[in-house]
Amino acid sequence: MRKALLVTLIVLAVIGAAGWFGDNLLRRATEGEAASALKSSLGLSREPDVSIDGFPFALSLVTKSVPGARVGAASVPVTVSGHDVRLTGVRVQTGRITLDGSTATVARADATGVLDYGSLAELAGVPITYAGDGRLKVTYAAQLAGQQVQVGVTALPVLDAKAGTIRLTKPELDPESAPSVPVTAAQLAKLAAPIPVKLPGSAKLTAFTPSEGGVAVGATISDVSFPVG
Repeated sequence: MRKALLVTLIVLAVIGAAGWFGDNLLRRATEGEAASALKSSLGLSREPDVSIDGFPFALSLVTKSVPGARVGAASVPVTVSGHDVRLTGVRVQTGRITLDGSTATVARADATGVLDYGSLAELAGVPITYAGDGRLKVTYAAQLAGQQVQVGVTALPVLDAKAGTIRLTKPELDPESAPSVPVTAAQLAKLAAPIPVKLPGSAKLTAFTPSEGGVAVGATISDVSFPVG
């Protein structure tokens, strides 16, 4: 009796291990297909890292959905306010993904990445660097006191997600690049125009944190679809 029970347990263990192995093969194959589809649809130079949630994974063949996935890419092209820029170190965590025919739909995704200051300057239309203490240094060409001068302004950036802009608050004259003519507080405030950062479709910027190495940004995306297979 005990011998029969032992044999039964061993057989069940072997079957379970084989099922786990097969389930993971299926998962890896699907992750590879998803990586290839993302590379093509996003115009990436290489396939991203893709990790799909859910166990057993074979159940997704029945439900046509998975509870979520994680994606990592070294560089992703993004259109921001009509400008083509790149985000580096991109990480994405999705919610539920459903499959309808050859189209996958993501209910929600949260993404993070880094925007360099050259790209931010392109969005603003003026040179921008990091000024320290979470502030940006923006250099403007302005007509003041009858002279064309360069004015360096430091400001604290504040995300206005609803308007799709970065407001430059608490502007101050940068002493290292101050013009030879006086600049009033009202003139500084007028120079420090908001920077447009509107994302396409349903994507919205949720975080904007400048540092020495670039601007750490966060975004949410809702109901986005892309072809697979």
